[in-house]
Amino acid sequence: MRRPPRVVLAFVVAACVPCGATAARAEWLADAEGGVVYEDNLNGAAKARDQKSDLAFVPRLSVGHHVQLTDSTSLRLTADLQGGVYTEFDRLDTVSSGLALGVRRKFGLGADAPWARVFGSAAYLNYNDGVLDSSLVSVGLELGKRLHQRFDLRAGYLYEVRDANTPVFDLTAHTAFANVSVALTEATELILGHATRWGNFTVHRRATTAEPPRPVRVVETFDTPLFAFRIDATTYQASATISQALTRDAAISVGYDYQFTQGPRLTYTNNVFRGSFTYSY
Repeated sequence: MRRPPRVVLAFVVAACVPCGATAARAEWLADAEGGVVYEDNLNGAAKARDQKSDLAFVPRLSVGHHVQLTDSTSLRLTADLQGGVYTEFDRLDTVSSGLALGVRRKFGLGADAPWARVFGSAAYLNYNDGVLDSSLVSVGLELGKRLHQRFDLRAGYLYEVRDANTPVFDLTAHTAFANVSVALTEATELILGHATRWGNFTVHRRATTAEPPRPVRVVETFDTPLFAFRIDATTYQASATISQALTRDAAISVGYDYQFTQGPRLTYTNNVFRGSFTYSY
């Protein structure tokens, strides 16, 4: 497994070095979410006739600590549990559990001061279809700045490694992302984003066609035999999300993602529709 970039590790060390006399303060936190996700190309197929779509219920729970290390530096450590229950392809049903750590540092005073956050997580994904079982490790860096009373900008980088029971589902990927959030009202927020992901991508095609390059495996995750194999590809994603605060601690949101993947010879598209209710304690 590749080590996290040195710049990320260096920032973690620097962020954790006290720069003031404020004693660390810790408090419990908990986030619960109930969401639904619909995708029209779950299996990453190039041809429309081979694409599989489904709707999933995706609950999530995070419990942990927020620690104010100094006036400008905070740490967040959580234990995370997430599930996925599909209406049609129940072999995709999954439960994942893991830990996440983030360190955030603010450079200046006031709401307009820029900030930076380094983060990392490790999780194990347990699927109904055992060939998909895998561990997932990720590290990243995010920068943010309030541009105006109603506008916030964020950008960052994410590095992911997935180690699966079956080699065709092993993945290494890099993602660069940016988004802008617009406060439409005091309770309503619009978030527009773009991300570019490059690295490994697992795709499927009919097992009756000529065998694709190895490594390849015939899977029945989608209730019909399909070749699953790994390619190097680049995915471009555009997203839009609207969030509405219901109370101080609760919010609902709806969103849409369009994903376009360019492989060595073929292209792949996926439309993702999202909705969720979130409660934070």
